[in-house]
This record gives sequence, C-alpha cells and structure tokens, in this order.
Amino acid sequence: MIDRNDLYDIHYALVLIRSDICNPINTKVLFQIINVLEARDNAEDNQIRRGISSIEGIDDERWGFAFHYNYYVIHQVLKNENVYILLITLLQQLSAVLEQGEYDKAYDLVDSFHCLPQLLAENNFMIPKSFWKRFYKNYRKMFERDLLQDK
Repeated sequence: MIDRNDLYDIHYALVLIRSDICNPINTKVLFQIINVLEARDNAEDNQIRRGISSIEGIDDERWGFAFHYNYYVIHQVLKNENVYILLITLLQQLSAVLEQGEYDKAYDLVDSFHCLPQLLAENNFMIPKSFWKRFYKNYRKMFERDLLQDK
C-alpha cells in the first residue's frame, strides 16, 4: 500500500513527465508507478522513489528526488481500492497515449490529472468534487468522452 508521501512523489513525477512530454523515459516511469500501485502488499517507505530510481538510464539530475530516500515517522496509508483503480487506469491511459506518440493528447491528459495525487494526499484520500469539474472535465470534452464514465 502506498502512503501520503508516495502520493506526493507521484504528483511530482507527473509534473516532470508533463514538462518533458516527449521523453521516452516517461513510459518507463509510468510502468514503475503502476507496478507499485498494483503491488498493494508492500508497506515499505519510498516505494515510488525506489521504482523510479531503478530505471536504467534515467537522468539522475532531472529525477534526483527519486534517488533520495526519506525516513517517515508518520504513515497514513491509502486503503481505498477504488482510488488505486482510478490512479492505475489514468496512468495506463497516459502510457498508452505516449506509446502512440500522441504527445499533445498526452500533455492534455497528464495536465488534467497531475494534481490528483496531491489532492488525495491533502484531502484525507478523498477526491474533491472540484477535481472533476475543474480539471478532468475539459480533457473528457476534448478527447475521451467515455473515459472513467463508470468510475
């Protein structure tokens, strides 16, 4: 399971992906984050950082935060299965769009949800209604009307 600190790391990784959307390493970063989210039985600290720092050939200056492991004394763990499913679905969608080379669409997608992990961390693992209206609604209008329709 991931904790609040891992959500902040996911947020920052998404910001870095958005700032260099055409970088081929982005799909590898997403793969590592998805693996951590899918392996809910792990309770280690710095799971996201460990996954990202394990990528061969990653720019350790750009992704420097991932090479610095923190010791956390407070652990607030994300337990909501639906939130895991939502995050995995969004990250898989982003990875697929990147693999298709649709960088404008990928930029808009990551721009629409990059703040979600931070919002989850700051709102007791709850998704504020404003997220759907303010951030995600525009992407769905432009590209994928049915994406997350049943979520």
